[in-house]
Amino acid sequence: MQPINRRLSRHVTPLLIACGLNPTQVTLIGLAAGMIAALYFYQGDPRSWVIGAIWFQAAYLLDNCDGEVARLTNRTSGFGSWIDTITDCLIHIGFFGGLGCGISRYTGNPVWFRLGLLACGGVLLSYLTFVAEQVQIRGRAAWIHPDPPQEEALKSFWKQLRKLFREDFSFVVLGSALVQQMAWLLWSGIAGSFLIGFASLLSITVRSGRLFQHYTNRRV
Repeated sequence: MQPINRRLSRHVTPLLIACGLNPTQVTLIGLAAGMIAALYFYQGDPRSWVIGAIWFQAAYLLDNCDGEVARLTNRTSGFGSWIDTITDCLIHIGFFGGLGCGISRYTGNPVWFRLGLLACGGVLLSYLTFVAEQVQIRGRAAWIHPDPPQEEALKSFWKQLRKLFREDFSFVVLGSALVQQMAWLLWSGIAGSFLIGFASLLSITVRSGRLFQHYTNRRV
């Protein structure tokens, strides 16, 4: 099943190419859209959350477009891939941080601010452990391109689910903003990010144990 944002980006990418934008520029424009969204979420009122969700949707759309621009113009690179991964992480940290502050301002309850910080920590953990797992599996190739090849990613159900949720999460945010139900996104962000992070840590630990056992058996 293909993410909705992936389908939409195919109609936007040709326009970006026609404007002469390179992949890195598209990535940075997407980062700017994500940071603008975070500022609107920070303001702490339902109307600003809807505007922020629209900007957040734009950031997600551009996140798909940058890779398509790179492939269609033969400008794919490890540097561009790493920039894309880092900006993804920053956009999500900005989202949960801004939302936590915004809900805290809206309700007058500082607990939401702390939950926003916790969600930010979960996002950082999930990205760091995912990259660490790829380095363990793919070695030096992970430093060239942090994400696994598409055919490799499809072998794992969890990676498919992670990809689908990550690429269409913007629609969940937009729908939540329209019905003025944003608080649950913090809880889901905390649960989801830490679940992904700890799952990657578990995979790393199990794989390390197997490698150690294999190395020990060879020496014996």
